[in-house]
Amino acid sequence: MAPQWTCLDTVSKPLAVLGAGVLGRRLTASWLVVGYDVNLRDPSEAQRNAALVYIQSSLSDYETLTAGERKPGKLNVFADLRSAVKNAWFVLKAVPEKFSTTIDAIGELDKLVGLKCIVGPNSSSFRSSKMLDKAKPEGHSRVCNVHYQMPQKGSTVEIITDGQTDPDIIQFMYERVDDSGMLPGIAHKESTGLILNRLWAAIKREVIAILAEDVSDPKEIDTLFVCITTKPPQEESVHHDNLAAPLLYFLDLGVGAAFDPSKGLTCGKIMTASADGSNVKTLIDGVTTPDGIDVSIATGRILGKIYWSQKGPSKAGQGRLFRASLELPRGEKSDARSNIEMLFDKLPEPIDLEIDTETQDLYLTGRSGYSLGNTLMKASVGSDGDKKTNTPARHFHEVDWRED
Repeated sequence: MAPQWTCLDTVSKPLAVLGAGVLGRRLTASWLVVGYDVNLRDPSEAQRNAALVYIQSSLSDYETLTAGERKPGKLNVFADLRSAVKNAWFVLKAVPEKFSTTIDAIGELDKLVGLKCIVGPNSSSFRSSKMLDKAKPEGHSRVCNVHYQMPQKGSTVEIITDGQTDPDIIQFMYERVDDSGMLPGIAHKESTGLILNRLWAAIKREVIAILAEDVSDPKEIDTLFVCITTKPPQEESVHHDNLAAPLLYFLDLGVGAAFDPSKGLTCGKIMTASADGSNVKTLIDGVTTPDGIDVSIATGRILGKIYWSQKGPSKAGQGRLFRASLELPRGEKSDARSNIEMLFDKLPEPIDLEIDTETQDLYLTGRSGYSLGNTLMKASVGSDGDKKTNTPARHFHEVDWRED
């Protein structure tokens, strides 16, 4: 049985953020600026240095959380995990979501931190209760999923039980998040996708229904939506050409409620459907999606091809770009197509892409580490193309693709 939990000392003890990447350094800044001491840990020296540069140059941007009325906390940076989490009152994971490694990480933390320290997985893809295989039963009550929208872009934080989380910890984290100037929300039971992601998915489903019934058009929907919301959701953008089209092309990551860990690396699908939700078809099955991260698709209708990116493990330089015909070859099945072509590999975490069907130039964005990632890349993919990528720009803070 877990010992009775009591409120933690957040003044003399630090909180620990594991991962100094794009999200981790922003989480660190958001806690530092409101006066909390933070231990930031990353095994990569390059990532630690890049995070320090970002925090030193950008910390003042986060003062809107408290109107600049607080003295920033103290930052310590570590390569060693044990040192980073020593005496921490809260450990927040900000590293890529890979199911097996997340289970290992929580198991390791269970051995390193005391029973009063709160462990926050920060996951929207996997339920916390599925990550506890290597943690002692008496420690399950202190695991509390604390999921952030990207700080500065979004100020919301969702707090979710693992099914056994001590209610006092839920309330304690709600008060700490509120104290940090963020907007907390509590999910009262486990839910894949949490609250905001499910709300946003519902909005998109209703938009598709409105279009299918010829009630409105994409331009008018966008105008009304921007008018009634002060900050549209940041995680996904709706492509206008897809909304207006009779067919939609979309990706099934295969990591929903029926997620099967044994098939986690090859359960992705690229699919198509009519705008009213009918005629659902799987174009390509068995798409490998390491880390369960987003795979972006762009459709070149003139070329009759579909292109998709595979981000690959974080900072590994193993990203790839594929294409295939929109039409399934006669006599073949979606999980055994002969016309899938890998155009490029060893890319720096490609995430979003767009093809210019007139010039047959493909543009894609990649993240990865500072020296190679956060780039805008370009490649000619026509029959006369040289099948090489070039990089028009790089060193963005957080590169992504958005359409006007």
